[in-house]
This record gives sequence, structure tokens and C-alpha cells, in this order.
Amino acid sequence: MLVLLLLLAVLLPAAFYLAGRVAVASKTRAQMRVVIVVKDQELWVEGFLRKLFFLAGQWPEFEVQVADGGSRDQTPEMLLRLQRLYHFDLLLRHNPDDTPAENGRVHIQVVDVSGLAGHDLINAPVFSQLKAWRAGKSPNLSK
Repeated sequence: MLVLLLLLAVLLPAAFYLAGRVAVASKTRAQMRVVIVVKDQELWVEGFLRKLFFLAGQWPEFEVQVADGGSRDQTPEMLLRLQRLYHFDLLLRHNPDDTPAENGRVHIQVVDVSGLAGHDLINAPVFSQLKAWRAGKSPNLSK
């Protein structure tokens, strides 16, 4: 019985300490998210991200998200390798030649609706593009 009380006396404060640490960590996490967009920068992206994560490592509330804007060089492959080292969110622009099911990647389709308002925004071309993509056609269709 005495051993059980001693164990409880040691474990209970430790549990409260760890619970407090988790609560503090969750409050300070992701107070700032930086989204970096790259395209065809395989020669420089590694050095850039290494420097960024060296600086970001000093702020635990700092999150990085990298989006490839449709590179035609080896930038996406370089980003996939760097993602294993630095654990950032990676978004790859949709390539009509493959699907997320084929390669397991998350794809993005960049849509800029800035400058549209009213009827033009409500009927933006993105809606027809999304329908076409869902039907298995290229999302880069004209109106």
C-alpha cells in the first residue's frame, strides 16, 4: 500500500506537468503560417528551405507550407525529399497526366479570383474547371 501511495505521489505531479506542457505547446503552435510558392527552382530550393527552417526553428509557433506552382524540372521531387527532413505541408499543382490516386500526393489547382466581384465572381470559370477535372478532363480549360 505504501509503495502504491509513493508511486501515486510521483506519477501524479508528473502527469500534471506533462499535461501542462501539452496545453502550452498547443496554444503556441501555428500562430503564424508562411506559404512559400516555388516553380522550376530545383537548383536553389534546397538552400532556401534549409535557411528558412534554420530561422523557423527558433520559433515553435511558426509553420511553413510549400506550394509548387507547376514546375517542369525536378523541384517537386526535391521538395518531397526535403519534406521528410523538415516536415512541412507540401502542395503540388495538379498535373493532368496523373491523379492523386496514382502517386499519393496532394494536388492543388491555383485559381486567382482577385479582381472579380458580383456576378463575375459568382460565375467564375473555376466552377466549370472543377466540373471538368472531376470528370477526368484537364482543369486548364477555357470558358
